[in-house]
Amino acid sequence: MRPTRRIALITVLTALSVASNYALSSIPNVNLMDAIVMVSGALYGLQVAIPVAVLSWAVYGTLNPYGFCLPILMATMSSELVYAFAGRTLRNDVLNDLNSEGFRGYLSLGAKLSIVGCLCTLMYDFLTNMAFAAVFAVRPLVALIQGVPFSAMHVAGNSQVLLWAAPAAIKGLERSGLHEV
Repeated sequence: MRPTRRIALITVLTALSVASNYALSSIPNVNLMDAIVMVSGALYGLQVAIPVAVLSWAVYGTLNPYGFCLPILMATMSSELVYAFAGRTLRNDVLNDLNSEGFRGYLSLGAKLSIVGCLCTLMYDFLTNMAFAAVFAVRPLVALIQGVPFSAMHVAGNSQVLLWAAPAAIKGLERSGLHEV
């Protein structure tokens, strides 16, 4: 991929990620950022997904409607990379499912993204809860227990977005020729 195309793609995906986070900020821990980063990793590789993850959190985390805390921003930014690496790992499955005809390929793709996304979300939430515990001198077990409702929303939201919306986005990018094989 040419450098100018890569920069444009990173810019558009980051803007979409940040704008969707602000649009959904009234629903705690429900976002499209994680799916956008995972899809970026699957379709375009780490050269696109890592900058999208880092830049999305750099903007959203700095101008966060819930407040700014640099150590938490560093934790969320680095934890978001879980989705980039997971997307890259699923690349071959995503490309194979793109070539499948009909609803079966769509559902297979969504199921894989959703299951892996749920595992990534649990890891992300664990890491950010541990960062919260360290920054605010809270016992780790207390931070994890307090984080359960937020994690439940995060897992539920990501599982649905990755099951239904992400495959549609991938198919749309493939049909428009904006994916890289």
